Amino acid sequence: MSSGDSLDLANQLDSELLDFALLFSPIDPLKYNMLPIPYENTWGLLMRQDDPLAGKERLVLADLNDLPLIVSRQYGLRQLLENHPAENTPRLNVVGSYSLLYNGSLMAEDGLGYVLGIDGIINVTGNSPLCFRPIDGLPKANMFLV
Repeated sequence: MSSGDSLDLANQLDSELLDFALLFSPIDPLKYNMLPIPYENTWGLLMRQDDPLAGKERLVLADLNDLPLIVSRQYGLRQLLENHPAENTPRLNVVGSYSLLYNGSLMAEDGLGYVLGIDGIINVTGNSPLCFRPIDGLPKANMFLV
């Protein structure tokens, strides 16, 4: 068993170090045989519980304007917004990146920025200093067995 982001896992598949992997889209369908996992994952922001945006139940794309964003090195916000009309595209201020969402969550906890990620990966229940807020207007994150 191996843990990593999609870039690392795809490299291990290509090197035949792994027999299969669970990867988030986008995945090259010409390169891999894929089976979709029938569950849709939601994109959103991890942030500190004491942040003013934490008072909102859901975010919209305009809420991202000029926020210090920390995005995945493999799949950034720019790719998520590729097919959006220009008038709906927020002003992006990407200040950092992470390879695994846990690392990004540590940056959010330290107040370094807002982390774009997928719901359910980081536990934000109980005494967590963080919360997750979904972003309306972003496509779902689909997972595949490759």
